[in-house]
Amino acid sequence: MTLRAINFNELANSKFPGRQWNEVPIADQVELLRDALKARIYVIDPHSTYMRLWDFILVFCLVYTALVTPYEIAFIPDRDSILLVINRIVDVVFIKDMIMQFFMKVERNTRQGKIWVRDRRKVALLYVKTWFLIDLASVLPYDDFTDLLQESADGIQSVKILRTIRVLRLVKLLRILKASRMVKRWENRIALKSTSLYLIKFAVLIILSCHWMACVWGFLGLLEGSMLKCKEELLRDGDPDGLMAANPDAYYFFEERTGDAYNPSQWFGDSWVVRWAAGRAANSPINPCDTGNVYIAALYWSVMTMTSVGYGDVLPYTPAEYLVCTSCMMISSIVWAYIIGAACAVMSKMDPELSEFERRIDDFNAMAHDQDLPGHIRWRGREFIREQRFHMHYLRNIDAWEGLGADLRGTVARQMASHYINHIWFFKGTKAQFREDCAKNFVPMFYERREVIEKPSQLNVVERGAVGRLGRILVPWGYWGEDMLIRMAMLRQDSSAMALTYTEIMSLSRDSLSHVLLDFPEEQMRFRKAATLMALFAVAKIYRVELSADAEERDPHNRWIHDVFETARKVGLEELTPMKAAQIMHNL
Repeated sequence: MTLRAINFNELANSKFPGRQWNEVPIADQVELLRDALKARIYVIDPHSTYMRLWDFILVFCLVYTALVTPYEIAFIPDRDSILLVINRIVDVVFIKDMIMQFFMKVERNTRQGKIWVRDRRKVALLYVKTWFLIDLASVLPYDDFTDLLQESADGIQSVKILRTIRVLRLVKLLRILKASRMVKRWENRIALKSTSLYLIKFAVLIILSCHWMACVWGFLGLLEGSMLKCKEELLRDGDPDGLMAANPDAYYFFEERTGDAYNPSQWFGDSWVVRWAAGRAANSPINPCDTGNVYIAALYWSVMTMTSVGYGDVLPYTPAEYLVCTSCMMISSIVWAYIIGAACAVMSKMDPELSEFERRIDDFNAMAHDQDLPGHIRWRGREFIREQRFHMHYLRNIDAWEGLGADLRGTVARQMASHYINHIWFFKGTKAQFREDCAKNFVPMFYERREVIEKPSQLNVVERGAVGRLGRILVPWGYWGEDMLIRMAMLRQDSSAMALTYTEIMSLSRDSLSHVLLDFPEEQMRFRKAATLMALFAVAKIYRVELSADAEERDPHNRWIHDVFETARKVGLEELTPMKAAQIMHNL
């Protein structure tokens, strides 16, 4: 369904000639609007279920490209059949993603707010102007290009040039830029803390930096040590000099196939791989013919370079290696400094509540030391601050939803208060909007153990802890003060309460409730009835107490209550008894 300007009368005439829009039945109006708003062209919603599944496939392909492609270029000189198939599958995935971009609606920020571009021509034009060239460069068949050159390669220098040209395949790493578009699509679905996301980003940056530097270092070492002859190559060439027969596991760096296979001075070519392998036995587990061993040694060097440890056992020997090593040190030092600085800043903000709590503890300890407070007061103050952490956490939650829109803020407030506001009898059955407005007016308060709670004319709910009042113990979600609806103070039980533990109370004042009720006439009538019933119950209770007392012990201020009951009896309302009032209250 898409938004567009609609002329209702023309829409009615298209199906009901000669009739105006207001003359068309409601059911037909709905069908006409549904048909008019239906999208005429196919576009892909980037937030659809299909795109979520497609994003998981893209993530797998991006990880493969970022890790396997550099390793393949650096350490696998011959085309591997399995990698060839996987590379073609990955290429097909990214080509399909390119095609999908021409059919995917685009979100744009304008002065009127966020809008969706659904016109296919505009979508294609936006894609061509932004990501098309980058995506196209990342899917070009560089493998086929290097295969054509390999057929004409002859000699060592030609092999070196061919391996250098294979570096063009690193252009495929441009695919990683797609991750930014995927993150944008998922940013509203990710529930991790921003600090956790930053640490994940730093970890990915470290892993990729070390991996890519290891591939560059290993590629250069194998390229400079140009005459590395391994078992596979000797078998392929037929072993004309019988080297394999003499030493089945040997590896050589000979310019000419003469001399001592175990004498590094006679090896041709020089690089860190040649020096690293020099002096090692043919059966040594450290074998330069094993690309896994070379990669481990290169990764070891890259981690040392990144972290500035530098043991010095893997060193550059050729001018090219010195140049690459210097460049890697400069780049890695910048990356490492950025990661360390940013990680320290992020980790210091990982738990702002803990930082605030520690600051308050330190401030209190400094104040207590300056004022020479006794030990028991210091202990009491520190305990109060520790217990108040839950209250401060709740206040941070309130601050978090205060910046939201009015409707969303009310919905969040109602949800946060639902575990107690839905249990209060006169809120049951009220409108959701009314409960939202009331929930926003509850004020949190924190009390110390054995602290007296004075909350007259307020509805109070125990959020955490325990409260004692009038012989009752109220635990979380228990409440008192519901008789605040009664205007007459003498009919309310404004008795104080006592916090039995460290307690958090949510309070709604009578004035706040009255202000909310101004916008809900139906709820005003409901609350008037509730106030009347509670007043009747209070009057009946006072009357019952008065009857059990002697005449001289009765409170003269309650004389009007006796007049009410006497009047009720005169007009025939004998059933107006305390038990009847209590029964009415219970039924409600």
